[in-house]
Amino acid sequence: MLINETSKKTELTKKAIEYYIEQGLISPSILDNGYRDFSRDDVKKLEKIAVLRKLGISTDDIKIVLSDESKSALQTLVV
Repeated sequence: MLINETSKKTELTKKAIEYYIEQGLISPSILDNGYRDFSRDDVKKLEKIAVLRKLGISTDDIKIVLSDESKSALQTLVV
């Protein structure tokens, strides 16, 4: 799905989504016409990012949480 639909679905602004792409938190595929194509996984990740940001967690810490296989990084940040 394109950024407009992704924005509506996640309730994030296009500017916020672009920022999260710049920060390397998500990486949607690029279509032949240059548009970004967001997958369901990208949307789920954006929804998770939105919750973590509302909790006041920085984008640097969110990178750690998203890449943490053991799921213990979030617990470490909260404590």
